[in-house]
Amino acid sequence: MIPDSKRFTGELTGLAPDESPVFAALKDNTFGKNLRLEQERVGYGWLLDAL
Repeated sequence: MIPDSKRFTGELTGLAPDESPVFAALKDNTFGKNLRLEQERVGYGWLLDAL
């Protein structure tokens, strides 16, 4: 678990309109204490090769 002192609670200005409420809910611990969301880009070519 990430200590409260290391949590990012600032503003993110580059989020899409549907991403902002999710980020706010994560900051407010709506889904669980100190839950975090991770996102990685998977290239389409890699996906095709894997399938």
